[in-house]
Amino acid sequence: MMTSKIIDKASRFPLKQAEIGGIYCEPLKIHFPSLIRIVQTATRAQLDAEGFTDIEPTDHFVEYTIDPLQVYFGTVERETVRAITDTKQGSIVIRHHYNLKEAVSYLDAVGDLCGLEAIVPIYRIADGLFTMVRRPTDPSWPGPMVIHVAAYAANNRAGLSNVWQMGVAPDGTAKVGEYF
Repeated sequence: MMTSKIIDKASRFPLKQAEIGGIYCEPLKIHFPSLIRIVQTATRAQLDAEGFTDIEPTDHFVEYTIDPLQVYFGTVERETVRAITDTKQGSIVIRHHYNLKEAVSYLDAVGDLCGLEAIVPIYRIADGLFTMVRRPTDPSWPGPMVIHVAAYAANNRAGLSNVWQMGVAPDGTAKVGEYF
């Protein structure tokens, strides 16, 4: 049973639906959510129509998300992708969580370390709960990475977990644990 404390914390991290994607974690037998590349163009007329008179027009603003229902204004192109091909983007970590308490704790820790003040959703698909956070791209990596992470039980007396990681490079090559 969840306590009201966890429910209160979760209100900062709304629960949203995502779609099952093509990245598969063999140890847990789960799929990760699809990564969606958004390209947004907003003209002055489109911004004015939405009441955004203080925002400048944008041409081909690129964003990555796992939220298939994320609302954007202007002209929007959506494409399901495996990798981040835009070199000016940072890397992304998509992490599996066993329950809401674990997901909220993880986002609290990321917020403490990175000064995260924004509302970061927790996503649900049939295979579980997931979060997506941005992180700097390490200079030794081939470019912005999409890093998928899941912890799973290890067969040991100490009760430690194993961690499965898959990084997808900009060219779409997937490497299990190689970049981390």
